Amino acid sequence: MKYGEEQSLVESSFKKVITKLFGCTHLGERSRHNYLMDGLQFINLPKNAEVLNAGSANGAHSFYLARRFPGWHITGIDIDPEMVKRSLKINELLRFKNVDFFQKDIGALEERDRFDLVFSISVMQFIQDQERAFSSLYNVLKPHGYLILNVPSLPRPPRLSFLGKERERFHQSEVLSTKTYDNNELSLLVAKAGFKILKLYNPSGLYAQLAWELSSILEGKEKRRLLFYPFLLFLIYLDKLQKNEKPFPAGTDCLVIAQK
Repeated sequence: MKYGEEQSLVESSFKKVITKLFGCTHLGERSRHNYLMDGLQFINLPKNAEVLNAGSANGAHSFYLARRFPGWHITGIDIDPEMVKRSLKINELLRFKNVDFFQKDIGALEERDRFDLVFSISVMQFIQDQERAFSSLYNVLKPHGYLILNVPSLPRPPRLSFLGKERERFHQSEVLSTKTYDNNELSLLVAKAGFKILKLYNPSGLYAQLAWELSSILEGKEKRRLLFYPFLLFLIYLDKLQKNEKPFPAGTDCLVIAQK
C-alpha cells in the first residue's frame, strides 16, 4: 500500500500513471507522512479511535490511516472547499466507511472532548491566529487525548554548498516561502494551549534534506527532474530508515507529540 496511491483516481494522463506507480509524487509530503507514522509509534490509541486530520488537504493521510487501521474513524477537515470536494470524490470511488471530510476552520471548531487523536501536518504555519487554533485543537480532544503536529523549522544552510548560485537560490526560496518555527517557540505555543509535550524533535535528516534541495534546484527543469525522481524517492526512503532525532540544524522540520 503506497501513501497517496488513491490520488490516481482523480488524476489524468501521465500523472495518473506516475501516482499509481509511486504513490504521492511530492517529496515533502512523502517525508511528512513518514513523520506522522513515526509519531504514532509513541502513543497508544484504542482500536476504535476517533481521529481528526486537521488540515486534510487532498485526504492522503486520512485514506492511508483508514486503510491501515480499519477500526479507527478518521474525520478530515480543511478550509479549502476544492480540497474537500476532491477528497469526497475519491471516497465516493473507494467507499471507505471509516473516513469523512468536511469544510471547517481549524480555529473555529465547536466540538468538545470528541477525539482520541488530532494530527495536523504542515498546516499551522498558514494560520494567522496561532493561539486560537491551538486552543481549538486542545478543546476537541478527549481528556488524555494526543496531538501530533508537524510544522517547518527555521531554514538551515544548504547541504549542497558546491552548487554556488543554485544553492543560494534554494536557500532564498526556503527563507521566503512560509512561516517557520524554532523548537522553543513551538513548545511555548503548544504548552500555552494546555498540552503536555511528550516529545519534540527535528525528524528530517541528511537524506531528506538532500532530496528536497535537489528537487528544488531542478524546479522548472521537468525532464531532468523526472529522470532524477526515483533517486530522490530513494533518498526519502533512506531518511525514513535513519529515524533522525538530531537537534536543529542537523535535523530539520519540527514534530511534536503532546497530550491533553
